[in-house]
Amino acid sequence: MAIYGKINYNMYKHIIVYFLWLFKKTVYKGGKNVIEEYDKKTQQLTVRLTEEIDQHCADKIRREIDNEIERYSPRKVIFDFNNISFMDSSGIGMVLGRFKLIKMLDGNLELINLNKNMKRIFDMSGVSKIIKVSEVKEEKSVGNK
Repeated sequence: MAIYGKINYNMYKHIIVYFLWLFKKTVYKGGKNVIEEYDKKTQQLTVRLTEEIDQHCADKIRREIDNEIERYSPRKVIFDFNNISFMDSSGIGMVLGRFKLIKMLDGNLELINLNKNMKRIFDMSGVSKIIKVSEVKEEKSVGNK
């Protein structure tokens, strides 16, 4: 664990995080753009989007979600749009790209908590015909678990 006489603290940090991950039922990871919640028992990843999805931030959100999908290989991924008030075509592309990635891993994608405008965008683009869109689900408090 020592490299040239120095202690590699980063290695210790990764080992501790790994063991915490092994023993927790649910893992929360938050960023500025998304909050991910993974339930190991059901193999379900819930992604709560927290800001507008436009061309400027869609790539950053895509990278964050891709990392979590590749990390957990979930059977089901839920995108929660409860806090999103605006989304442009780059958001649709981000959702479709994640749909393809999840399908390659034999998983399912579901979109929840769409407002009227976003539901209309997904209907007009035809995305709602290939991806399951559900009504409002009950809210969970992320910080209390």
